[in-house]
Amino acid sequence: VQSGIATDTVAADNQTLVSETAGTTVTSDGLCVDNAGNADTSASVGPVKIDKTAPVITGVATPAANANGWNKTSVSVTFTCADTGAVQSTIDIDTVAGDNQNLTGQTTGTTVTSDGQCVDKAGNSDTFASVGPIKIDLTDPSVAIVSPATGLVTVAESIAVYGTASDDPSGIDNVKVNGGPDAIYSSGAWSSMVSLACGSNTITAVATDVAGRTTTSGSITVTRVCASSLTYYQPIDQSTTTPVVNTGKMGRVIPVKVTGTLTLGGSPVAMTEAFLNANGLTLHIDVNFASCNGTFSADAVETYADAGSSNGNTSQFRWSTSQWIYNLDTGRPPAVTMTVNQCYRLDVMLRDSSGVQILLSSGPGGGTYALFKPTK
Repeated sequence: VQSGIATDTVAADNQTLVSETAGTTVTSDGLCVDNAGNADTSASVGPVKIDKTAPVITGVATPAANANGWNKTSVSVTFTCADTGAVQSTIDIDTVAGDNQNLTGQTTGTTVTSDGQCVDKAGNSDTFASVGPIKIDLTDPSVAIVSPATGLVTVAESIAVYGTASDDPSGIDNVKVNGGPDAIYSSGAWSSMVSLACGSNTITAVATDVAGRTTTSGSITVTRVCASSLTYYQPIDQSTTTPVVNTGKMGRVIPVKVTGTLTLGGSPVAMTEAFLNANGLTLHIDVNFASCNGTFSADAVETYADAGSSNGNTSQFRWSTSQWIYNLDTGRPPAVTMTVNQCYRLDVMLRDSSGVQILLSSGPGGGTYALFKPTK
């Protein structure tokens, strides 16, 4: 039997839950009385759980690409679901794992897409994610030294090394020679200056492509010959710290005689004709202006050559038994042009097959050198 409601105050407790919640209980503290005087003063609904945030499909490529955006190995792409937001009802349906892929071939930009479904227990869903573009280079670059040829002997402190390098598909990032700075690279060709130590030098080039793969070239050997010692003999007397000016009559031919040693990074070797010929080296003399001022001792040239000049008026020395001799022609054309009472340094130069030369004599202030002053 229902007598009907006499008093109803529970309507004021009605609520609309609009925020996410992991379990809210809504309670009525109003009064509900029927016409017979019966009453109810308490009721609750809950817990009420609300998840409004959709889960997220995330794709990850492993390993990650390098700073240039390239991989040098195969790449695995894995898709996973994650429930997010302040309230998480957790994953109920996850079908994205079937979209995982292993990329084992070269590619210049593949995008891997997931079309699986990710649904949480509240019914929110996410159905799409992509990873890419993925760029994979599985091919090592190629690199080669073109010049100089192995076995070069030089007197230079440094030489230019030239070569080629190529790579597909990522391209060449850099070429380094003997671990030095990046070589100059353009359109498949590179060049680099390489410093040489006295003696044997092994030179290799390493090419690195944009993906980070490397290749080392075949090596070449370059030998640098360095100055060690030089000695002048009469009739030209040598100078060291104190100048000795050799004087002789203008127009005469004066023998300049020297011996020396060279270094290949170890014990000095004799500067013989056989050694120079075997390594494509030649001796030359340079006649250069020098100051006659200051403290010096004068020394007259003791003897003169019989006639003529050295090797057809070139500046090249000739080997005689155990020493090098250059006939300095001070007069007849095409002799060295000199001025009476002007001092000249007689500098001995060592030249390699490419025309690079170094000064064997040195000074003043150290080392050995020779001065000559023509007189009337």
